[in-house]
Amino acid sequence: CISLLLIFPVYVISIGDETYAEFTAYGFQLIDQQGASNSQPYYILYIIMALFSALGILLYKNRPKQILVVRLGLVIHILVAVAFMLFSFFGKSNLIDKITQAGIDPETVHYGNGIGYFLLFASIPFLLLAIRGIRADEKLVKSLDRLR
Repeated sequence: CISLLLIFPVYVISIGDETYAEFTAYGFQLIDQQGASNSQPYYILYIIMALFSALGILLYKNRPKQILVVRLGLVIHILVAVAFMLFSFFGKSNLIDKITQAGIDPETVHYGNGIGYFLLFASIPFLLLAIRGIRADEKLVKSLDRLR
């Protein structure tokens, strides 16, 4: 889910029927006739989040370290998701005000969440299921050690 954030936008601002701006992994992009202008790339954050998930998969031989990495990844995922949710509630009006100050009618400005916004929240249950599975594996190994 997190690696798909590199492709899909998190927020989309449209004026009428055409897209005016997108908040993607490469920053806030204003779409105009000349192309796009980038600011503050977020793809590094998304890559770090994806690496925590991949590292959790690769550490299957060391379950205590695996559960530590997955929990740390879960904390980072939750913090990023809460930050984007807060921006969705509080930053939306500021962004729309800046666009309307540019002389655009506020009635035609539409602000929406992109597919990437929902992918942020879809990854959290998967990490919780991973923690649950790692605990079940640890419990199974401990029960087999008692039988020996």
